[in-house]
Amino acid sequence: MLTLGFTVMGALWAPSAQAHSELVSITPADGATLETAPAEVVLTFSANVIGDFTQIEVHDTAGAVTVPAAVSTDNTVTQPLPAGLVNGTYTVIYKIVSADSHPISGQSTFTINAPAPVTSSPTASTETAPPSQAPSEAGPDPTMSALITTASPETDTTTGKGSSWRWIALFAIAGLALTALLVRRSRGRKFPSEH
Repeated sequence: MLTLGFTVMGALWAPSAQAHSELVSITPADGATLETAPAEVVLTFSANVIGDFTQIEVHDTAGAVTVPAAVSTDNTVTQPLPAGLVNGTYTVIYKIVSADSHPISGQSTFTINAPAPVTSSPTASTETAPPSQAPSEAGPDPTMSALITTASPETDTTTGKGSSWRWIALFAIAGLALTALLVRRSRGRKFPSEH
C-alpha cells in the first residue's frame, strides 16, 4: 500500500515538474556578431513569467552597463539598451521567475563590430578648393604683367604722336620758306613794270 501511494504521488507531481518554464530564444542570439548596436534584448520563455522578480544585467569588458528596467509581458521579457554602445563584447545575465515560481537563470553574449565610418568625397573636394583660388588672390603672374607692359600699345602710340608732330613741323617750315620765296619773286617782277 505504501509503495502504491508513492507511485500515485509521483504521477501527480510529474506534470507539474514538466511544466517548468525555460528560455526558448534570445535576441540578439547567443554568440552573435552585429554590425550595428541593438536597441534591446528580447528573451522569450516557454511559459509566462512573474515580472516583479525579473532581473537582467548587461556587462561589457569594463563592468556593468547602466540599463533601464526590463519590461515583462506574458512569456516575453524585453530589456532596453542605452544608445551609443561601442564595439566590443557584451554579456547579458538574466534571473527570471516563472508563473509556477520556478527560477530560471542564465547568460548570453553578443559582440558589436560596427565598421569604421568612411570619409565622404565632398570633404576632400572642399579642402582642395582653396589652392585653386590662391593665384587669383595673390594677384597676376609677374611674368604675364611684364609681357603685357612690353606689348602695351601706349608706347607705340606716344612714339607715333612724336613722329607725326615732327613731320608736321617740317612741312610747316618748308611751306613757310616756299611762301617767302614766292613773295620775293612776285615783288621783284612788279617793280620794274611800274617805271
